[in-house]
Formats: sequence, C-alpha cells, structure tokens
Amino acid sequence: MPSSENGISTGEIQILIAIGLNRILRKSIINHKMAITNPHIGLSINSLISRGYLQKDRTKTYQLTSLGRKVLVKILSTHDLDKLETLPDLWLQEGERAKEATENLRKLHDELSNKMRESREERLSKN
Repeated sequence: MPSSENGISTGEIQILIAIGLNRILRKSIINHKMAITNPHIGLSINSLISRGYLQKDRTKTYQLTSLGRKVLVKILSTHDLDKLETLPDLWLQEGERAKEATENLRKLHDELSNKMRESREERLSKN
C-alpha cells in the first residue's frame, strides 16, 4: 500500500486504520502502536486534520470525520483484509523511507554548511 490515489502516505494510512479500528485514539497511543517516527506521526496527523480526514477534540483524542471514514473504506476495499498482517511490513517500509529522507536532509545540510564555511573562509582570506 504505497501512496494511494488520494495522495495518502503509508504512514497516514496506518494512522487512519489505527483510529478506525479503535474508534478514537490519543497521539501517545498512536506513537506506541506505530513503527514510524514520532515527528512523522505528528506531521501525518496534522496533514490528515488539514485535509478533513481527522478531527481532534478537547480531550486531545483523534477520530475519523465522515470524509475520513469514506477514505478509509475506499483504502480497505482495495486491499485484501486477510493480509492485514502485512501492516508491520508497511510500518518498516515507512520507517525506512523516513530514515532515507532524514539521511538526505542531513547530506543537504552538510553540503550547505560546507559551502557557507568555504564562502566565509574565502571572504576572510580576501580581507
């Protein structure tokens, strides 16, 4: 279940399924049940809320909106429900994707830091 036609990531699908199966969840429970990184969970939840799939109530629990339920039904209808044991594999894939993205950001940061250092050293050597 990579990204679906709705533009929903695997991590977001996991969150929708977790909340759908449990009716409502707190973020701390989602963090505990998921094999994706905590910052990624927060970003995914915020994305799902902004698209109208989730809502958060005063007690800081999350539940599916009617749109979120429709999307979840569509997602589940396109997958073999007997193979839901593959979700841990999907969690691992999402974790690997997050690690890869983090590594790419670290490399980009290092490149930019080196360029800035070189530029600063060049300016100082001219003075």
